[in-house]
Amino acid sequence: MEHPSFGTIITTSDPFPQRVVTDYLRKNYKVAYGDIIQLYSDIKSVVDQIIQKVAFLTSADQSVHIIIAGHHDCAGYDHNFEKHKHKLDAAVETMKIFTPTGVRVSGIYSTNENQGQQWKSDFVEGDHFNPLEGVDLGIVLKCMDGRTSDAVSNYLESKQIHIAKIYTFPGADGAIGELVEIHKDAVFSTKTKIVDISTKKHLSQTILVAGFENSNRNDGLDTENKVLQYTAKIRSWDLSKTIQIAPLFVYRDGTIEELKEE
Repeated sequence: MEHPSFGTIITTSDPFPQRVVTDYLRKNYKVAYGDIIQLYSDIKSVVDQIIQKVAFLTSADQSVHIIIAGHHDCAGYDHNFEKHKHKLDAAVETMKIFTPTGVRVSGIYSTNENQGQQWKSDFVEGDHFNPLEGVDLGIVLKCMDGRTSDAVSNYLESKQIHIAKIYTFPGADGAIGELVEIHKDAVFSTKTKIVDISTKKHLSQTILVAGFENSNRNDGLDTENKVLQYTAKIRSWDLSKTIQIAPLFVYRDGTIEELKEE
């Protein structure tokens, strides 16, 4: 089977621009998947952002469920299912340490049967997992791998869980699991290395830097100027000269503007 084509999307944790820009990438750059990357330099930074979001939602009496999503054929943590299940369980246990009492945390796992392009997600039974039940706001932490994005979103929607935020990090479940023991930055410790996962392991030839009009300032891409500044920074990295890099800005109505660089 031909190797699936990937593009790279650097954007916010809001599900809306992730979906809109993925569709834009598929249509305009003729690729199958968009790896979703955010600007966090290490896994502890991602966990800190999740904790802040959970604290805000619970203070507003919102019921919150954190979902950590692992998947088969992960470029960050290449384990068989049984080993990956232990990583997921450790990740859930760790996240419960960092979050307030009463916040539910679960793990799901995505697979592609027969190595095809049709991915599906399912709940994983674990020692520390809470069942996926009831109508909750879901905060998702998943690997940046674009192949699993639709499967994770569709599965959670089928469980009546409304996705409030999607945070991404390479090998997310394994990286969080390591925090419980070493309490320091995980394997992928720089933004450059995170992008390398997509461009070198997934052979992405396109990087779209997408801001969002309604983004939280913590995501770092809430204005057009910030998008252009970050695009310029990426161009200074030691990336292949064949990689296309383009800055975009997404408005709340779904309109995408291609920004002009100086």
